[in-house]
Amino acid sequence: MARYFIFTFLCLMLLSDALASSFSVNISGNVMVPADCKINNGMPISVNFGDVRTDKIDGKAYQQPVSFTLSCTNLPSNALKLQLQGNAASFDSGALRASVSGLGIAFFKSNAERLNINTSWVNFTYPALPVITAVPVKDNSSSLTGGSFTSAATLVVELQ
Repeated sequence: MARYFIFTFLCLMLLSDALASSFSVNISGNVMVPADCKINNGMPISVNFGDVRTDKIDGKAYQQPVSFTLSCTNLPSNALKLQLQGNAASFDSGALRASVSGLGIAFFKSNAERLNINTSWVNFTYPALPVITAVPVKDNSSSLTGGSFTSAATLVVELQ
């Protein structure tokens, strides 16, 4: 009986090897380094309007370029987009609020197409940068006071 048991056990072990199978699993992927862009070498972008007469602010006068640089590495594609973000003027939701009540800053692409802050995106192909301009705008229902003014926005660049 012991011989029969050992024989059966050996047969079952051989049978289990015969029924076992193996297969290969192929795993693939891409290791990517994150894209890195530096706007204006990490320095603030300044736009100086100089002396602005309140009676000449019409949304066209005093237009100034928004000059900046962009340096990117490890881009999976050169298709980028940019947006200006900031606090909107109370009288114009597409214009940036300025420190003087009733004054705002409007932005344009290529001096023509209005770029509303927080909503408009500008598509471009790196390394060519879009031409952005800024121009003072005012609330026609209020009277502007004289004095210096400031405003601040954030320039956001993303992959398309």
